[in-house]
Amino acid sequence: MKSRCVSRLCCMAVVAAAVSALGSASSTAQPLNFRIETSSADFTPLHSYVAGEVGHEVMFFCGISGMGMHGVLQNGTEIGFPTTVFSDEAHLFDLETNELFSGSIGHLPDAVREALRVTNAASVQFGHTLYIYGGYGPNLAGDDWHTRDSVTAVDLDAVRVALRDGDPLPASAFQVTQCDACQVTGARIVRMGDSFVLFGGANFAGDYGRKATETFFEQYAIKAHIIDAAISMTAPVETYEQTNFSPPTGIFDPLRRRDMNALPATLPNSEGAPTPGFVIPGGVFRGGFGAWETPMSYSDGDDAIVHHTTFTQRMNQYECPAVSLYDETTGENRFILFSGLSSHTWDGEQFVPIVGGLFNIPWTTEITQIRMEGDVFVEELVVGAMPLPTTNADLVLNPALPTNEHGQVLLNRLPANEVLLGRVFGGLRAAASGVSPATFPSTGIYDVYVVFGVRGDVNRDGVVNAQDLALLLGAWGQSGDDVGLSDLNGDGVVNSQDLAILLSYWGNNTPG
Repeated sequence: MKSRCVSRLCCMAVVAAAVSALGSASSTAQPLNFRIETSSADFTPLHSYVAGEVGHEVMFFCGISGMGMHGVLQNGTEIGFPTTVFSDEAHLFDLETNELFSGSIGHLPDAVREALRVTNAASVQFGHTLYIYGGYGPNLAGDDWHTRDSVTAVDLDAVRVALRDGDPLPASAFQVTQCDACQVTGARIVRMGDSFVLFGGANFAGDYGRKATETFFEQYAIKAHIIDAAISMTAPVETYEQTNFSPPTGIFDPLRRRDMNALPATLPNSEGAPTPGFVIPGGVFRGGFGAWETPMSYSDGDDAIVHHTTFTQRMNQYECPAVSLYDETTGENRFILFSGLSSHTWDGEQFVPIVGGLFNIPWTTEITQIRMEGDVFVEELVVGAMPLPTTNADLVLNPALPTNEHGQVLLNRLPANEVLLGRVFGGLRAAASGVSPATFPSTGIYDVYVVFGVRGDVNRDGVVNAQDLALLLGAWGQSGDDVGLSDLNGDGVVNSQDLAILLSYWGNNTPG
């Protein structure tokens, strides 16, 4: 096993969330600044969904459309997830035209419809096929709630054509396969090349709202399954359990997590070479109480998952819109968590711990950044704020951005100017920050913009001057892969528009 050091995106239409590197740790890394804009486009009320992409079109399946956060302490008098709140539709959103297309799943075979009428499923996409794992929901009769033991393969091309043409979704576009290891809800999946990890979650059976008075079953998976798509989509090639940790687990098994954030990472392997991997920041519940504040990491080929016991994550431990970024020149990973629920709050100057038990985990608007240097977690910063607290939603990346094969945005290839990072679709939103605000399934879309470093700073030295002008003029007229960082507006060619941007920031040395 390789040796590691275990230390470790409004109230107004436009929200400027450009809070620079705040926090207790100092850093010389180029700062990220975010601006969140409420899109004029409309979505559909939906949270806890899964999504797949074909070009500039995003398709959404599963999830909750009829209520916000489930009731937790209902004393056995209410159904936690009524049958009427589950989405009975598939949706397609065109990122270029802002058009939304929807179609019913009500005519599909019972096995397919039941597999799709779930919340908190996990998913992974290979080519134009989306694979949906597990999820929790009622049967079609509405008298039994359980976690699905299935994988549903969705032909996105066939679904896309039907939704755009207004035709019924073809049953042949959905294939349901039984899978014991996939019987989880609240689990997460991360791609690692041709492989992926299915991590955590729980198998819950019975109605969640009436569990105080009725018989129910809940068993945390406490496992991480590595699955090789070239071999099987259901049979793990390797499974990590409590014994596969560095350092060894203590009384609270760190794999006991659900409703968490899981993100791709590029980490050094045993020879120090950059290797696809993943990180797991946060999640609930730790030994039955509260949120996890210690992240985990893994690089493909390791024989253990690293539990970073000496690094404390204080914000956004619950599933939220998130993105992973990687700098090829420095080996630095940054993980951005766009609001959520946290074990701490932020008072503008410092993190304040929350005291008060199992369900006292407040909703927060803060955007936080967790940074790794090599394979070491080094700091957590507040880098902005969302208009409203948001969980159970995806940040769909701008397809024009430079990414690596496992989905990380490449920081060192971003132009020194504001770019559209992606869009947050719907989600479970709270009316305000706090412990128990009103919540709802959102129809809104947030456009997330980012600036990396100083605008106009082509050479990334922190100031816009003659050196940057020389680089831009040297790349004049170039297009395609040769534009480099001189293409400040990201249109694929270096020309007078880029020169105008550079000159407008002449002398600038302020990030954001």
